[in-house]
Amino acid sequence: MSLANKSPAGEASTDSDSQRLSQPLPVYSTSALLNSSVSPAPSHFSNSPILNLKASGLRPPLSPSISSNWSDQQKTEFAYMLLKQVSTSTLATVTDRLLYLLQRDFIAALPSELASHILGFTDHLTVIHASQVSRKWRTACRDNAVWRTLFYRNGWSVNQAYLDTILHLPTNSSRQTIPSFRIIPTPGSIGAGTTRQYIGSPVNSATLPLLELRRDSVASTIRRDSLHAIHFDDDSLVSQDSGFLEKLGVGSATLSGFLPIFEDGGFPAIEMDAGDKGVDVWSGDQYKAVDWKLVYVERYKIDCNWRRGVAGAVVREIVGHEEAVYCVQFDRDKVISGSRDSSTIKIWDLESGACRQTLAGHTSSVLCLQYDSQHLISGSSDATIIIWDLTTGRILKTLHGHTEHVLGICFDSTKIVSCSRDKTARVWDFNGSCVRVLKGHRAAVNCVCFVGNLVVTASGDRSIKVWDAGTGDVVRNLVGHERDNNVKVWDIQTGTCLATLEGHTDLVRTLHFDKSWIVTGGYDESVRVWDRRSLKLVAELRCPAQSRVYKLQVAVDKIVCCTQDSKILVWDFVGDLD
Repeated sequence: MSLANKSPAGEASTDSDSQRLSQPLPVYSTSALLNSSVSPAPSHFSNSPILNLKASGLRPPLSPSISSNWSDQQKTEFAYMLLKQVSTSTLATVTDRLLYLLQRDFIAALPSELASHILGFTDHLTVIHASQVSRKWRTACRDNAVWRTLFYRNGWSVNQAYLDTILHLPTNSSRQTIPSFRIIPTPGSIGAGTTRQYIGSPVNSATLPLLELRRDSVASTIRRDSLHAIHFDDDSLVSQDSGFLEKLGVGSATLSGFLPIFEDGGFPAIEMDAGDKGVDVWSGDQYKAVDWKLVYVERYKIDCNWRRGVAGAVVREIVGHEEAVYCVQFDRDKVISGSRDSSTIKIWDLESGACRQTLAGHTSSVLCLQYDSQHLISGSSDATIIIWDLTTGRILKTLHGHTEHVLGICFDSTKIVSCSRDKTARVWDFNGSCVRVLKGHRAAVNCVCFVGNLVVTASGDRSIKVWDAGTGDVVRNLVGHERDNNVKVWDIQTGTCLATLEGHTDLVRTLHFDKSWIVTGGYDESVRVWDRRSLKLVAELRCPAQSRVYKLQVAVDKIVCCTQDSKILVWDFVGDLD
């Protein structure tokens, strides 16, 4: 007997089999099926002509009445009994055809809010790929809420107070940050057409909560016999050997003191994660007029320019000082610098580089400064501290107490903290009274910063001290710097060195960091950019005039530094972005 006349089981086909297959399928009663056991299979299933098919190419007509009244359990058993009698290859084919039935389009099935929430836990590349799956997925991936979530998960921030203003929403002074956006006009907002809007004026630090520091980490560097700069925020503190400390970055010959974090657009602001410390970040639908995908894309392009270093930046020079520039601070529209020439402070237009105003009052080099929307406070090698009215340029008060150069200054709405070559740090009120002297260092205190009552100082004795400003007690003493050109990252709670950043070939004088970058500058005439997360060097910027870097400060789109050759350099990473 030939193989062609055999069934898959090897049994000979008979004419009676063919006749049975051509006969109408029997109709089973619902009562019979319900009274039958599911496992093992009902006897009438095993006797069914369907389960006795012998020829693989035949497809018997299946009457809907056969299974219309069956339960899911009975249908399952019936399919199982049927599939047991086919070959492995046929079973594989059936399995492939059934796979798509096991897949659920959860993005299309879920409410749009849940779909957006899920996509928000991915990254921008995943969202872009997901948008190519189907039209429904594309619609979900273009949801403003998705891109808003991705934006904040990257640690970026925007100026909500400014956005509240242009959208005519109530302003919450506790929600402050800084960026630039494109607004999709809505009736009554900014008129017809798409217009790029920038932040208005610098944030008044007197109205901002100080949220940068969690007192959990610190970083520093040292070379030769002095430690001159430290910088800390809510995650870590960084310091380096010859420079000045600010709350957000450290500077050149002296510290500018506390500066709010400079975020998007180059404006001072408190930077925080969404929901951090109970801060309300873009709740509800009140900001749906913002094109968050565009905001994300432009912010991402700026980050790419940072990684490209010189290739991604436009370098400009601000010229006007005649001697070395020791300290600098900037915001959206201006730069303020302190210099050795004629003991002056100059206020510059950031874009044009024109000098707007010159402040004279110190009798020797201006070594440190800090300003907010109302006050400018400067320290000098004449051992004095001057409080200026920033609007009028008038001297409001001169503080005396230090006996040598004032190397660092920082302030908030309630107090001023300074440090000096006289080995002390002092806490002042705005009436000009010294309320506490912090003694303990064995050499010049080169930089200082604080949040609340927690004050951090770095000294030429190669130590970092954490103080309680209320009691004057030393909370923690960090020791470990050697004579090197490195930057070190410390755990402020345990005093453990977490990382050492190597790359500079000479003294590291200044540093500043935010949530994305650690930027350092020094006597090797370079500015180096390190990735904050990986701690890897991503870019090296060389000063065009090959001059030592004394002080630098960063914003999301700029690095501004001052140098020994009397120039102020601006690296702009926005480039040709719209």
